[in-house]
Amino acid sequence: LNMSNLYYVQVKEQFQEISKDRMENIGDYINIFDTTYLLYTNKKSKEIYESISIDNESSVFIIQCNINDFYGRANKRVWQWLNEKKRFLN
Repeated sequence: LNMSNLYYVQVKEQFQEISKDRMENIGDYINIFDTTYLLYTNKKSKEIYESISIDNESSVFIIQCNINDFYGRANKRVWQWLNEKKRFLN
């Protein structure tokens, strides 16, 4: 069984549209701010990078998240999405 994880993904603005299109193919994601995403996928960070990077030189930051504790101000749909994923991650 390949377990899925949650990742925080930050891309450079000029790659935003291309990255969004490519993320659709590797997991469930939500755009939380302009170039910031949360991605739920069974891939590892290097695979994610290779999947969304334009030329393997794109500036993309990816880090696995633990969502046992989260807080802040964001669109209601972000909190709904996170709470839905939290059920599968705990």
